[in-house]
Order: sequence, then structure tokens, then C-alpha cells
Amino acid sequence: MIFFTLSRQFFPSLYLVFIILRCSGPDWYEFGEFCYKPFEVKKTWHDARRACRALGAELVSILSMTEHFVCVNTLIYFFLATSDVWTGLNDLGLPGMFSWSNEHMVTFTYWAPGEPNSHDGFSEDCVEMLHQVGWIPGETLTLPSAGQENECTSQNTSFLFTYR
Repeated sequence: MIFFTLSRQFFPSLYLVFIILRCSGPDWYEFGEFCYKPFEVKKTWHDARRACRALGAELVSILSMTEHFVCVNTLIYFFLATSDVWTGLNDLGLPGMFSWSNEHMVTFTYWAPGEPNSHDGFSEDCVEMLHQVGWIPGETLTLPSAGQENECTSQNTSFLFTYR
């Protein structure tokens, strides 16, 4: 929060002006009650989460189709639509029971066709947005980005979103 005080001699009817910059800083964007920031960095899911937490944020939890499209549009704006994006959705606690890393309830999903699954017997516990279709645990989303499972140790996703 930034505060400005103005002198009464120059502005007799104005005592205090304040501006609340909730999503301040380079490349932070606000939607609803959350702020988002894309990162062009290849990291594992765990390293991406640590990087977000170092900023006082968390990997994105997508709670509606509207929020999903905000994330997709932000990716397109940053010309990142050719890469997959980690989300906070995972089943690290109990296989098959997905939860958001920030403990929000899972009320919305947008899985890519055939997801979630465990591809070729690999443990796919972390969900990424595919740049071409949907969410896939351990895999990627596609435009309009859907979810897919992927191995949490994979570094094939290049961008993250965080909120604060």
C-alpha cells in the first residue's frame, strides 16, 4: 500500500489521497481477488512452488472457466502459448485425490481428453496446463488450455502463474 499526503495550502479540500496497489511490481496482473505473474523459467513442480512461495505466492489454482481463460489470455499476451504451464493441482497426498497446493477446494476442472491417468505406469502427480487442449496430470494443457497430469520432476514446462 502506498500513501501520499498533500499539503492543505496547495489542496485545501484534499487531506489525504491513498492508492492501494495490490498487484504492484513488474508483470503482476489482477483478476478478482488474485494477482498473477507469468515466469519464463523451466523448473520442476516442486522448484516452481518454492519460487512462488519465495515471493509470498503460490502456484495458480484455477477455480472457474472464467479464471481459466484469464490465465490462457495472459499466456497468449506474453507469447507463451507454445509452452505448458504448471498449476498447483496435484495428487501428491493421496493418488487420485486431487487438491490445490494452496488448499483451495477443487470445484472446477478442465481435463484434457483421457485425463487424469498414469501414462505408461509413471507416477503423474502434478497437473500442468497444456498449451493446446486441457489439464493433464503430469502432462500439459492445450488452447484453450486444459489440464493433464505429469511427473513432478519434469522440467518440460516453461511458465508458471502465481497469485498473492
